[in-house]
Amino acid sequence: MATLVGQRGVAEIFLRSQGNKLHLLPALPPAWSAGSVRGLRARGGITVSIFWHNGALTRAMLTAAHGRGCAVRI
Repeated sequence: MATLVGQRGVAEIFLRSQGNKLHLLPALPPAWSAGSVRGLRARGGITVSIFWHNGALTRAMLTAAHGRGCAVRI
């Protein structure tokens, strides 16, 4: 259980999902100025990959398993 909680905490650095709203990079530490994360799962069956440089989002790919829409906040 502790490992799962830790993984969720790390995932929330990159993605927060609530209902049909997604917030990308809500808590990115300044030390992680560039990078990417792939295959995060958001609520509603949405898979998210995020890429950033200089602390800013450069690209995001969202794939919905059920054709459901969502609002995205950056």
